[in-house]
Amino acid sequence: MDRRSPNPHKTIAAAQRAKDAGIEVIVVAVGKEVDDAEITQIASGPIAGHKITISDYTDTVSLKHKFYSLICP
Repeated sequence: MDRRSPNPHKTIAAAQRAKDAGIEVIVVAVGKEVDDAEITQIASGPIAGHKITISDYTDTVSLKHKFYSLICP
């Protein structure tokens, strides 16, 4: 997502359909100018575990341990 999705209403609705189908939605937002309200609505709950914000793409390496803890609690 580059700050915001092109159509936030459709993006949030699609995420909700996925969550309703039992899919856990994990949001990885990159940068400081992301729309926090939008990614909060997209992510599954609990939000603290499903909404991840990193400063730039070089930080993706740090996500490995976060994903391991989500997949194998």
